[in-house]
Amino acid sequence: VKVAFKVPYRTHFGQCLGVVGTGDALGHWDGAKAVKMTWSPGDYWVAEIEINSGCVTCEFQRWFCSCARGG
Repeated sequence: VKVAFKVPYRTHFGQCLGVVGTGDALGHWDGAKAVKMTWSPGDYWVAEIEINSGCVTCEFQRWFCSCARGG
């Protein structure tokens, strides 16, 4: 099952957002394994992931990180 995230958030220069949560697709709450989101016009951050169709309940939250130059 594809799940799309779209978060309106204005970051400071050098910051980015990611999504972390339960299950393999969301990194088991490990920020180092967060799904990095991509900035889009209007200060929206987007990401799309595949979730196992057997997942009945998935929890997630946005994760702040510092982006490397050019990333």
